[in-house]
Amino acid sequence: MGMAGAIVALNPTESFAIGFSGSYAPSKWTLTNSNANGSVNTTKAPTSIIVTGGNNSSGSSGSTSYTVTAAGSGTVTFGWSYSTSDTDGAVDPLFRIVNGTKTILFSNNFSQTGSGTDSFTVATGDTFGFGINTLDNTGGAASTTFTNFSPSATPVPFDREKKHLALFLLKLTIKSNVF
Repeated sequence: MGMAGAIVALNPTESFAIGFSGSYAPSKWTLTNSNANGSVNTTKAPTSIIVTGGNNSSGSSGSTSYTVTAAGSGTVTFGWSYSTSDTDGAVDPLFRIVNGTKTILFSNNFSQTGSGTDSFTVATGDTFGFGINTLDNTGGAASTTFTNFSPSATPVPFDREKKHLALFLLKLTIKSNVF
């Protein structure tokens, strides 16, 4: 029984990403601005990231998005905390995007702040993420802090070379009668 436990422990097929790490580390994501000068602050990753929308003074609408390709199928959940220095949230709406389709998460005519959680499903290879639209690129940019990012059921491949080395060492240990 102890031997079977050792073999299972040394023979995992996958592990799961937690936060903005692994297959969802900031280096895997893409920042896209369309008539916007938005940005992403990843200094607190893997715990959180901050997306800031556009405010380029153009007087025209724009969009900032931060997207990644799904490494596996499953449910993605995250928390968000939004604020804008513009007149209200309706001018700089927060959205989630999956395969080019945006879903508004916050757009309030009476508030400059908001928070919540979101959950949605993705399939392997889907492109998803979050972003902030700007209706006028003036009056101040909106920012959103994303936390508790959990791409559940998302495999991160186990390093096969380490797996083979671990099995070799286990066999060597068994042959040496160390158990």
